[in-house]
Amino acid sequence: MPALEPTYWTVVVQDRKTGAPVEGGEGRLFATNRDRKTVANGLEATEKVGTYRTNLLFVTAGTWAMGLQFRRDSTEALIRTEDWTWQVTASNDPGEFGTP
Repeated sequence: MPALEPTYWTVVVQDRKTGAPVEGGEGRLFATNRDRKTVANGLEATEKVGTYRTNLLFVTAGTWAMGLQFRRDSTEALIRTEDWTWQVTASNDPGEFGTP
């Protein structure tokens, strides 16, 4: 996926013990790169029970450390998943630059 383009994510959340989908939860997806640039966005429930969506806009190419936090409701602490890495490629669009 190239930098400077929105990346859309779908997250399916199930109860650890029962495997039932978790409805009405709260969470966020976030990422940080080596230069300490950070992107984050909250999860939004979809019409499918237990399924949430979000998007991130990676500002630079390179390796990003990714993480996800979620909770059933606001009375519980956020639970963090195991982190992973994501490779972002250089943008295809060099952008517009004006003359000084």
